[in-house]
Amino acid sequence: MKVRVDPPIHRWADALNKPQAVVATGHQALLWHPGILAKLLAVKVAAERYGATPLHVVVDHDVHEALTLEQPRVEGDRLLVDTLRLGEQLPDAPTGFHPSMRLQLKSVRDQRTHDALAAVSGDSLARQLTAALMALIEPVLGRINVMYVSDLPRDERYRQLVDLMIAEARACAEAYNAALAQTSLHDVSRLRLDDDKVELPLWACAWKQPRRRVFASRGLLFDEHERPIDRQAALLPKALLLSAVMRGMLSDLFVHGLGGEIYDQSTERWWRQWRGQSLRPMAIVTADLRLYFDVPLADADDLAHAIWHRHHLQHNPEPARKQPLLAQMATTVQRPQRAGLFQQMHELNERLHARNPQLLRDAERQVQLARLGRANARIAARRDWCVGFYPLELLHALRQAVADTMNP
Repeated sequence: MKVRVDPPIHRWADALNKPQAVVATGHQALLWHPGILAKLLAVKVAAERYGATPLHVVVDHDVHEALTLEQPRVEGDRLLVDTLRLGEQLPDAPTGFHPSMRLQLKSVRDQRTHDALAAVSGDSLARQLTAALMALIEPVLGRINVMYVSDLPRDERYRQLVDLMIAEARACAEAYNAALAQTSLHDVSRLRLDDDKVELPLWACAWKQPRRRVFASRGLLFDEHERPIDRQAALLPKALLLSAVMRGMLSDLFVHGLGGEIYDQSTERWWRQWRGQSLRPMAIVTADLRLYFDVPLADADDLAHAIWHRHHLQHNPEPARKQPLLAQMATTVQRPQRAGLFQQMHELNERLHARNPQLLRDAERQVQLARLGRANARIAARRDWCVGFYPLELLHALRQAVADTMNP
C-alpha cells in the first residue's frame, strides 16, 4: 500500500484554523476505486483535527460511462476480468440529469456491492450511485457532507460569478486560453473567440438532454448551434472553472488527486490573469491499494528464465554426459569427425529425453505458467476496482495509512 499526502498536514493549518472552515474533495458519480476514498479519508482526518467541515463534491454534470463494472474472477490458475453492464444510459446525458434506474445486478458477485446498489434510489443516476458509494464506505469513513455540482446555481455567489463572466466574456475567455497555452495543457479545449460571440467555460444542462456549449454575445447566450440559452438555465462549470469555484468560493482547502494537480496550474494562472486573485490552497492525496489473488504471478524476467531453461534442457538434459563429446569436438578440426560428434550429441539427448520425457513436459509447463503469470500480474496490479470489492479490513488499513502519513 502506497499513500501520498502533499503537502504534509501541518501545512494545512493556516487554511483550516478559522471559524467555519471547509475542507473538500470531489469526483464524478461512478463506482470509483480506493484512491478516491483516500482523498475522502484525508479530508475527514483533516476536518477532525482542525474542527473543519468535510465536504464531498459530486461532479454530476459530467458525461461518462457510469454503469460499466469490471470485476475480477479466478478460474483455476487464471485471473480474468468480467465486464458487466448494470444498465443502459441515455446517450450524452450527464449523470445528474439522468433518471435513476433499476440496475441489473444478478452478475455482481461481491455481496456488499450488490446490496448497496440494490438498496438505494435517488432523483438522478448520480445521486443513486453516490448513495451506494456512501453506504459502501461509511463503515470506514463515517458520515460526510455531500454537495452536487448541479445545485451550484442555487448559490448566490455562483450566480453572481456567472453574470460577471457574461459581462466580461472576452476578457474571461482570452485569459482562459492564455493560461492553457502557458501550462501546455493539451487535453482541455480552448474557448472559441469569434468577432461576434465568445465561448464561456460553462455547460448548459437540462434533464435527459446532452449538455451544450455556451456562447455569449452582447449579454445574450447561445449554444454552438445558435439556439438561445435562457440565463436561468442550469449553467454549470467546466473543469477549470469548477476548480476555481471550489478553491475561490466554497472551500478553504481542496484535496485533489494527481490529475487535479496538473489542471490546477492552468486554473491558477487563469484566475490571476482574469480576476487578479489567488485561489485558496490545494493538496494532493493519492493511494495505491491492490487486491490479493491466489494465482501464479510472474514478471518478464521470470518468463525469460523459463524460456531459457526449456531451451537449455532440450539441448542439455544431462550436461555431465555431454562433456566428453564437447571436449573431443574442441580438439577435432576435421569437419566429418566434428559432424559425427555433433550427431552423437543429438542422439544422446534424444535417448535421455526418451528415458525421462517428464523433464521437457515440466519445463514447458513452467513456460506456460510464466506466460499465464505475466497476464495475471497485469490484472493483479490494478488499483482501480470498485471500492466495494475491497475487504473492510483492507479499507480500514488504508484509513490508518492515510492518518499515519498525515501525522506531523
